[in-house]
Amino acid sequence: MDETDLYDASIIASLFKEWIRELPEDIFPKDAQDRITAQLPRELPKKGSITQLLRDELQHLPPFNYYLLFAITCHLSLLLSYETKNRMTLDNLYRCFNQSLKLDGRIFHTLVGDWRQCWAGCLTENDYLRAEYDHLQHPYPQFMQQKSNESLIVQADERAISSSGSSAPAAPGVFTPELQRPATSHTQPYHPAKETDEFWLSPNKKLQRSSSDVTGMSLVRASFNVTPRGSS
Repeated sequence: MDETDLYDASIIASLFKEWIRELPEDIFPKDAQDRITAQLPRELPKKGSITQLLRDELQHLPPFNYYLLFAITCHLSLLLSYETKNRMTLDNLYRCFNQSLKLDGRIFHTLVGDWRQCWAGCLTENDYLRAEYDHLQHPYPQFMQQKSNESLIVQADERAISSSGSSAPAAPGVFTPELQRPATSHTQPYHPAKETDEFWLSPNKKLQRSSSDVTGMSLVRASFNVTPRGSS
């Protein structure tokens, strides 16, 4: 592809749709859509008529699906806001992109036409992050500790008071304070790598340094300002 093609909207749109089609699974699973459409009228929804079931199903998507669908529909809603200039009405956007997105027409019209009203946060995100950190045997970052179950923290505090000076281990399931752990790529200050750092790193060390990104959680982690060491 020539550099001039990078500024051709038709080519960019075609590449974007092809990329979506090649994803290993649907962004919005069909079974979740079926649960929503079973309670929707047959006609297209009016602006502002958003069912709570749609928000609930979105909230329970895996974070990868949630944030990708969030970003795509956000972009389409921005295109819609310039429809007087680009002639991309809601119906035209549906015809252009929905063959790749595979959304029910009523859901597409709601997600793009009423984008701001659809999103209430991803409830599964912390579970996926915990599973990733456990798999990589990394300590939980500070923001996850702050969001941990409050009752567990209270129990830990009560135990610390009742057994002051004791060497007994912490209660199961309680997050260990970050200061008690050795510094890791997730806890120590971030220092950008120098250009001279790269040539002497063996392939194994480079692989180890980037191991925290192999699960695809980099975008999710970036939203919480948790940057793996050595990334740029």
